[in-house]
Amino acid sequence: MLINILKRAVGMLLSPNTEWLTVKNEPIYDHAEIVRDFALPIVFVSIFIMLSLIGVSKQGVLFAIAAFVLTFLNLTLTSGLLLQVSRRFDSSVDMVASTKLVVFSSIPFWLSLTFLSTHFLAFLAGLLGTGYSIVLAKVGLPTMFSPAKEEKNKLFGLSALAILFVNFITLSILIAIKRLVLPTD
Repeated sequence: MLINILKRAVGMLLSPNTEWLTVKNEPIYDHAEIVRDFALPIVFVSIFIMLSLIGVSKQGVLFAIAAFVLTFLNLTLTSGLLLQVSRRFDSSVDMVASTKLVVFSSIPFWLSLTFLSTHFLAFLAGLLGTGYSIVLAKVGLPTMFSPAKEEKNKLFGLSALAILFVNFITLSILIAIKRLVLPTD
């Protein structure tokens, strides 16, 4: 299973056009299945690496738990926002497609969480991760949501704003929590 997750992550990062077609055609019928089988393991690994770089302490573990919880709140909020945005454009989408788009386009953002161990790199890596997440969402949006051609750019613009906003808030909260509970570097 871990090998499949790694293949999917690498495929999404290096050849997203091909990978989005595979993701769309996978017989997954429940958004919880996507979260359990893909999001949970990759977020766990990212948070574990971040914790090992910070150092295992009471404060480090509390921060890791906060990062884990906030990451899943981010996933839930972004999936819901994209679902609502897509419905405004009569796009053929459901919660499974929305969750797939958010989960698989969020890989760079989740990987950027490993850099929460340093204050400077946390923000920079978060911005880069969010930027590439938006690129992956732009590539995957037509495949996963099938918007009308004339609505595609508007749908992408609002989706990109939603991703940017939620990731920025999540990253800001994580950095603030880190500064409160962990010594500065």
